[in-house]
Amino acid sequence: KYLSDATMANYVMSSKHKLGLIMLMESTQWRAHHKQVFHYENGAWIMVSGLKVEAWDNLLALEGLFIQLAINLEEKSEVIGCSWTDAGSHIMQIVLDSNGIMATLTKLFLIEWDTPMPRGLGVCFEDVYLDASWNMAEKSPANNCYLKLDYPYYYENSMECYPDVNVQTFKEKLRVFLMSTYYQNAHGFQIKLCFLHAAFCRACTSKILFLLGSGGDGKGMEAVLDRALFGESGSSTLDCGVFLDRSEFRKSGELAWNKSNVRIQEMDHHARFIADLWKRFVVDEEIDCRVNYGFTSKRKFGVSMKIQELNYENIPVIEECGDRRKCCEQLKRRVVCVRLGKGSFTSDYARVDPLNGIFKLIPQDELSAFLSHPVTAAIYFRDWCLPFFQENSLQDSLTLINNLGSVSDLLEADTVWLATCLSGNKMLPPGVTDQKLKESNDLVAIVHAATPLRRIIKEYLILKVEALPGCAASSKGKRTKLVNFVDALDHTDVNLFKQIDATCFAKLLIDWTTLQECIQTEGGAEVFGTYADWSCPFDLLHTQEKWDAKAFTSDRACMEAHKASGSGVIASVSSTVTTLEETADIQALKSYMQLNVDRRPEMLRQYLERHECHGHQSGKESIISVEYYQKHYGRYMARGPSGQKLTKEARKVAFGGGCAEVDAACCHPRLLVRRLKRLDLWDSSKYVMLELFTDNFVAWRRCLAKYMDKSLDDAKTELIRIFYGGQPSVQAPFLLKLCDEVQKAAEAILNHPSASAWAKLYSDRRNPEFSRLSALLSFDEAEMLTAFMSECSASPNVLIFDGGYVKTSSYPDEVDMVIACNKVSEELIPLHIKSWADNVHPSVLPHVALRRGAVVDHRAGVPVTQNCLLYAFSCVAPDVDMDKLCAQHLQNESMSAADLNTSLLQIIEEDATTCLRLIHTPDTEMVERSQPAWLCHQTLGDNQGHWWAALFPETGGVALLDGWSESRHMWLPFEDFRTIMDETENAVCFHLKEQPVMDVTPTTPAYMLYTLAGVEVVDHVPMRCTQKSCRIYHHYNYRWQVVHAAEQLWSTDTTKVQTRKLYDLDIDNPLDDDFVDKYSQWWHSHHLSNFERRSIKEIVMDGHEKISTKCSTTPPSHAGRPRKDAHAKQRYNGWFMSMDPKSGLILAVREMMNPEDQKVMLEVLQQSLAVAPTADCIVYDRICRCMKTIKKHQETKQDTHLALSDASPS
Repeated sequence: KYLSDATMANYVMSSKHKLGLIMLMESTQWRAHHKQVFHYENGAWIMVSGLKVEAWDNLLALEGLFIQLAINLEEKSEVIGCSWTDAGSHIMQIVLDSNGIMATLTKLFLIEWDTPMPRGLGVCFEDVYLDASWNMAEKSPANNCYLKLDYPYYYENSMECYPDVNVQTFKEKLRVFLMSTYYQNAHGFQIKLCFLHAAFCRACTSKILFLLGSGGDGKGMEAVLDRALFGESGSSTLDCGVFLDRSEFRKSGELAWNKSNVRIQEMDHHARFIADLWKRFVVDEEIDCRVNYGFTSKRKFGVSMKIQELNYENIPVIEECGDRRKCCEQLKRRVVCVRLGKGSFTSDYARVDPLNGIFKLIPQDELSAFLSHPVTAAIYFRDWCLPFFQENSLQDSLTLINNLGSVSDLLEADTVWLATCLSGNKMLPPGVTDQKLKESNDLVAIVHAATPLRRIIKEYLILKVEALPGCAASSKGKRTKLVNFVDALDHTDVNLFKQIDATCFAKLLIDWTTLQECIQTEGGAEVFGTYADWSCPFDLLHTQEKWDAKAFTSDRACMEAHKASGSGVIASVSSTVTTLEETADIQALKSYMQLNVDRRPEMLRQYLERHECHGHQSGKESIISVEYYQKHYGRYMARGPSGQKLTKEARKVAFGGGCAEVDAACCHPRLLVRRLKRLDLWDSSKYVMLELFTDNFVAWRRCLAKYMDKSLDDAKTELIRIFYGGQPSVQAPFLLKLCDEVQKAAEAILNHPSASAWAKLYSDRRNPEFSRLSALLSFDEAEMLTAFMSECSASPNVLIFDGGYVKTSSYPDEVDMVIACNKVSEELIPLHIKSWADNVHPSVLPHVALRRGAVVDHRAGVPVTQNCLLYAFSCVAPDVDMDKLCAQHLQNESMSAADLNTSLLQIIEEDATTCLRLIHTPDTEMVERSQPAWLCHQTLGDNQGHWWAALFPETGGVALLDGWSESRHMWLPFEDFRTIMDETENAVCFHLKEQPVMDVTPTTPAYMLYTLAGVEVVDHVPMRCTQKSCRIYHHYNYRWQVVHAAEQLWSTDTTKVQTRKLYDLDIDNPLDDDFVDKYSQWWHSHHLSNFERRSIKEIVMDGHEKISTKCSTTPPSHAGRPRKDAHAKQRYNGWFMSMDPKSGLILAVREMMNPEDQKVMLEVLQQSLAVAPTADCIVYDRICRCMKTIKKHQETKQDTHLALSDASPS
């Protein structure tokens, strides 16, 4: 009745009534936050455009009661005013016209039901809900989950919907896609997972992730994958034009609100973003947005993962002003840069090689369909994202995002570069070089050299640089000097300046030109690193400006006090750790003291007094007992006057005669690296300069000494300061970076639990980490010396902190010392022999090889015998029965090669036809490696000699076997062995050969001389002296050489005939001219050793007429005036000879039949250059007239030869 009687206006309920009815029925399904409607659907709150009509159905059912009542009255023909037939159409139109009603109700709902938006927790899938701890929980509106993913978590349960999906294939394809996108860019994928973690947890990172690359690098396809991962309701895409105009942002920015994934598309061209708008969008500040309900709302976009896609050629400018450096610093806090495109793609299956970055090219539509598939999204979340979320807390991910250097230095460098570009600078990406970079480096270097050495450089000083292009000022758009300089700074990778403001620059106070020359001289980038390794020196200077070098000055003062203290009172409270018997050459030390040149004369006097009062005298040496203690910082300190406290010059005099000095060069830096590696804290990419310094410390010292124009000791002190917290006096970039790495290493070691005992020491110092580090490394230094003393059987004489003097009275002692050094070098740090004992002189080649750096290897498998020949023979002939051989001789009996050959004949079987024999061979064949095994004998004097063996394995190198080396093998490169062999004059070489038993070829260098007194045994001693007395006395030697040379040239006689000729004097057959010519050629090519040939650098040539041969034919012409009696000289014109002025060795000789001319000079010059190929200087008094002739011949056109003339030097 109410309905039939009421007017239309009275029938329609008010908006509040309708909203109230809807909320009474579905209030738990609706929320309003920040002027936006949210509806609960299947476990999550979904943002919708307005109220939906589901709740309105119940209201329609209520109105249906009144409609039915009117129908019933009409059927009964009861008239009650107006009928439903007349009013029904109008009423139904009002009821069903829900759009207008819903818009009104939605606006009212946003006003009346607005509540603060709670923090979103968890992620809701179609089938399950994961809470904030990534555990499954029951779906409920109380979960406050605002992220709904439109694919199932357990995709395995929905495979019937995807019959064409192979899960394993999908997993492999997804792995390959991610690998191709982030090839050699693992740090980029790690930071991307951190952003995903923050987005799923709806946490604000205050940063935007920029993905840079070229076309086809995978940016767009990864956006498809991200959209599938977050779902359509959790993702949005913005055009970058929204940041160009505020009105554009108000139109489109609302689309990104409350989204977990916001993708900003690539730029079409260079543009300038509105800085304020862009910053507010990134850092979660409120931005005015226009909505459709007629009022303005303020939105925050912090919960979104914001990703901007960029190409290298279209990087926008976000903020630009006169001082772009400050803008860059602000932008570095808001951006993260990941550079893609390190992999390549191909359509050829044969070229696909994922390990080397070559991947299969997949069509875009096929790849897009795969990446947007629900199963792909579920696999991406479960297999890649969720494990990372469970292993790392949200705070860990946010920490990595805000500390990019902890992820990778490359990531931090890329971000700094992008921030610089976004601030309006034009810079090349890190690692990219071109001509522009070189030009910029040169321009910056020119300005650096032309400006004064001041910390701050103003604009007027830059304008005075004439070599800098540009004008001083311009109002017509011309480029100024300042603009060109700033542009060069943007492109350079040499950080010699840093812009402080628009017209002010900080300057690095070094002579860059000189420093570059020193760096290149000592090895360049391989030794000192590159500009990228040095980072920004100005940032490092700012960090290190508070260093006070307290650890360095304190330890140095302690060392000075220790070296000056002779009473030992300071050390009386410390217990003795070890005691050594210290032996010193007291007589030599007294003579040195009388020179009055020592730097610590008082300590030297006290040391001599201690020897006189408490020493045990033994000849010129004196022995005292020295106690060593350890102070709080670990080093071995000597008590009282001792060798440790003497100067290095005095120590050399006192101990250099009978002791070898061992030293651990670059000790503390190498111990620092060792401790980092032992604690698993070492990272080669983090400690680049520290690794380069420990590997090339000698080159660093030389470079620094050259630059500072000081001694190597001063450079060494300068480098030592760095490891004790001292600022380097030279602002070299590599030194500043080394300081930074040392401080980081100290902090890393001291933060380790193993260093907890040192945590509270030296707290009163500004940089206590360096003092604590010094103490730790000093204990490691003492550990190194303890290990050396335990390994070395030779007696240590003096300990000197990182080394010491060791008593070595013999060759075996030196072998043991080398073995101990090698053991310490393998287990701790390199320990080498700095000097050898002066009184121990190497008498055999293996001893020389040991001092030249031969590697001492394992012990031989045969026992050491007292007879050196038997031991050497047993090493090269392991198959021989040594028991039978040793039975032929006493162990201490001297033995020759002939004795050994006789013994070998005696121990062979009766029916044997061959036996082993030692065959004498010239040493030239030995250095040519004609045989694999050799035995050598060296004369030691006093009718004594020594045998050793040399093996030439196929693997290369030379193995020396010597009984004096305590059965240790020594290995050295063949070139080093050949050099030592060339220098050895008393070595007689034999090789082992199996010969017939009846062969009686001489096997020793001893030969028979027939004289009037009978047959005598003589030794062949080659002589180079050409004096008359020597030629007469050693005539038989030259006779033997001529015969031996003739046999090598043309003899084909049997062994017996050769032997008979060798023992006969053949005076009936004189040598003819052809043989003499051939012998002359052979002599010129063989009379000098290889070592002598390579050592000749100068050649002196001249003719000599006073010694000449008589001629039996018509005499030749002679130079000069004829005799007064007109009688021609019955002789030739003498000899033309060349020689080495340094050694006196004759290089070439030729008789002058005619007076001295160009022909004979040219022949001698050609022979000389063939003998001495390394000669670079020729001295001849007529060279000017011979230059044309010399230049015509190819053999004499060497540019390395410098011709000099006595008349006119050239």
